[in-house]
Order: sequence, then structure tokens, then C-alpha cells
Amino acid sequence: MNDCKYGYDIHNGEMHITLLKSGVYPNENADKGHHRFVYSIYPHEGSWAEGKTVNAAYALNNPMEASGSNAAIRSAFDAVCNAGRIILTGWPKNDTSIATGTITKKELDVRGARTSAGEFEEALDLIASGRIDMPRILTKVIGIDDAPETIRDIEKNPGSYMKVVVNM
Repeated sequence: MNDCKYGYDIHNGEMHITLLKSGVYPNENADKGHHRFVYSIYPHEGSWAEGKTVNAAYALNNPMEASGSNAAIRSAFDAVCNAGRIILTGWPKNDTSIATGTITKKELDVRGARTSAGEFEEALDLIASGRIDMPRILTKVIGIDDAPETIRDIEKNPGSYMKVVVNM
């Protein structure tokens, strides 16, 4: 899955994605500069429809920010694709500075949804007290080099994984 890139293929069991393809004519400066891409590997059983890949792709391209962290809110604006939607449900302690030009440039739909204020602190207390079994929720933290092996293991043992964090 990716954020609006269209150059991808699967051949002989290998997946390929073209992140940038740029010509030099008629504009020799086309596509020079900083580029940002989001892509995700989503292992699933069965067909793409049975694996609900459309739902997962929609979630990738339309982030929901629930922590209320100012940094996470700003990150959601960076991560969302053009014409995407951001749903803010967290309760930040302070106002978040947002480059409003990004909303216009990316044609974003930004929505707020009321949730129960104070639940984030309660969740942290539950984790700290041990009443939430974090090892059960966070299955593994890996480096990018371990991702292929972990993905193969997820495919073989999907019931053994809840969440894997890949450090890059």
C-alpha cells in the first residue's frame, strides 16, 4: 500500500515500487528536490478482497490521531495523502501549530471527533500498573533488516501477532 504512487508491480514473487520517475525534457528541473513517500506492507490471507486491503489502504491514507500529542498531530498532516482526511480525537494539552497552507495545498479534509477527555492518562496508568498486558499487545519491535523474516512469520502464524513496530 502507498500514498498515491502508481508505479508498482509483482513479478516472480518480488514486489517493486517506483518512487520517482522523472524525465529531463521539456523541464530539466522536474521533480528535483525533496520528496516524501509513505508505503506499507500488508500481509494477509486470501485475495486482496478477503484480506480487506482497501480498508487498510484507506486507513493508511487517512490517519486518525488519538493521542493528542502536538508532535503526532503535526505528523498526521505530513503523513496524509493529497485529498485525504485527518480525524483528530485526542485532547492536546496545548494548541498545536499547523501550517494551514498544507491543508489547502493537499486539499485535506480535517475533522474533529469528541472522545472522553482524560482517558489517555487513564490508559497510561493501566499500562504502568500492569493491568494491561503490553507484551500481548506489542508483539515485537524490530529493525528494518528483520522485516522480511518477520513478515514471513506473520503470514505463517497470523494469530501470534497483534502489533509489530519497525524501527527505521
